[in-house]
Amino acid sequence: MSIKSVTMTNRFMILFGATLFALGFSQEARAQWLDGKVAVRTNGNNFQSGDQLKVELLPLDLINERFYTQVTYRFNETIEEKDEDGKVTEKQVEKKIDRQASPILESLKAFQMITLDDSFYFGDASPTGRYRVEVRIFQAYTNRLLATLRSCVIFQSSSEELECDTFLRALKTVHHEMFFSFDGKFNLKAYYSVVFLNRNKVVSYVEAGAYTDGARALHLSSDKLAGLAGQTLDILILDKYNGVSSTLSRVTIASAR
Repeated sequence: MSIKSVTMTNRFMILFGATLFALGFSQEARAQWLDGKVAVRTNGNNFQSGDQLKVELLPLDLINERFYTQVTYRFNETIEEKDEDGKVTEKQVEKKIDRQASPILESLKAFQMITLDDSFYFGDASPTGRYRVEVRIFQAYTNRLLATLRSCVIFQSSSEELECDTFLRALKTVHHEMFFSFDGKFNLKAYYSVVFLNRNKVVSYVEAGAYTDGARALHLSSDKLAGLAGQTLDILILDKYNGVSSTLSRVTIASAR
């Protein structure tokens, strides 16, 4: 074999190895965002006119990656259309609001929350109904989309409006200090984790023990619930493999019946 052939072969092997390494590293980085290690936290999920919506990123494990984010809001508004005969009809169209991308963020420790956007306010002119919050995660050095995390909130809820697909409405019953039931809208195929927070501090993180009982009930059984009675906390549920969360704010945990 000639020296030229050996050189070309070595170059090919180096390139091939670098490609495999980059692919493996990229898959590992992407996996950090797809297995329930991070959630979108909002300052509630039911808002009135004058309220501010705050969107935060809540890592539930170490995120060993440089990344940046972009927040998008989606909601429906009613517009009027006039046909050729002058007849006016109403229809709903989706409106989309994109915030500017965040600065590049370094790796985050577990429970190290960061605010992504707090500039969205509801007013008298805001359309009622559901507002979907999307947080897209991009790899810093490639601009590659790693994941899209989602949440959904309601502005002046009405029975005529579309529901959020995942929505934590209430802590319905404290059966026992280690067994709670929740009311809301849940994905029957999802695997949920539940986080209890006192302002910016995680009080309890329950990774397992949640199960649905139809689309309107979620039960949670865990020894990590012990000691929560009497505290007023935010409660976040996370559909771990779809990246969809819902946050119920300022709930006083009752004592067991």
